[in-house]
Amino acid sequence: MELYQGSLSQKQPKGGLNHFGSLLAACQRIESLFSAQALHIFDGKIFGIFKHNGTPVKVASPSTLYSDFLEFMGKARICLYRPKLNKGLKLHDCWEDDPIGSGALCIFDDTSVISPAHMKELEALFHPFGKEILYMDVIDRKLSPKTIKAWEQAGRTNSIFKDEFEKRKNRSTVRGENWDEIKPYEVVWTHYTIKLREWALLKGYDFFHYQNDGEDEGSQSYIVLAPKSIGEPIETYAFDTVKLKDIAMPLFEGHTLREHQISKEKRKEHPNSPSLIRDTFWCGLNPTDFLKQHPG
Repeated sequence: MELYQGSLSQKQPKGGLNHFGSLLAACQRIESLFSAQALHIFDGKIFGIFKHNGTPVKVASPSTLYSDFLEFMGKARICLYRPKLNKGLKLHDCWEDDPIGSGALCIFDDTSVISPAHMKELEALFHPFGKEILYMDVIDRKLSPKTIKAWEQAGRTNSIFKDEFEKRKNRSTVRGENWDEIKPYEVVWTHYTIKLREWALLKGYDFFHYQNDGEDEGSQSYIVLAPKSIGEPIETYAFDTVKLKDIAMPLFEGHTLREHQISKEKRKEHPNSPSLIRDTFWCGLNPTDFLKQHPG
């Protein structure tokens, strides 16, 4: 099995909770790190990249914004792996861009083959939460700050927790978020993710898999639980930013304007829907066409 991973890090993944999938999914994941899976709003003069709560991370001219994108993509690497996977558990992708533990029991559906006895164990693992997504308001209602602080302190003795928590902090920086505000929720999401990994390994699973409709519709993505399963990268790719600048950048402003108009028309029928323009930096082109081999 050949799987790809997109990352801004030049380091070999340590394993534990690394996501792997199709080449397209790896490309889209990198792009989403730049745009924070947020909104791209065009008002005729400037673009804005917004966080989920509507606070702008970046407001600039199209050329300035795309130049920033090129600089960002120049640091990205996509690696091809042939991991050795044995026993997997199918999950339902409901965690968006948060740790999988944020989905609580919602990550299991009818396609997840779990015995009644194991489900009871999982219900106990995610207590006091049940079949609900762990949104911030849900966490605020059911967990005390004292409990969350204790989980954070305990997590710092776990190497996987520390690695995942550091990745979440770095992601928060890229998104322009206030880490102090979201840190308690990241603790909870990471805590349950680590507990789920530990449970799965005890039951003999060495990977999770799920249908990735967010980054490559219909494709399968994998979360490798054991570091030894990953192996060394077979090939390494980088983005050809010169090609992106020559081909995609001239299309950026016009493409985003058209997508914005389509979004506005949709909102006439569905007024509560957000003005979403996803994957706008690829300008309707296939991101895999802008990859080139890299020495690694």
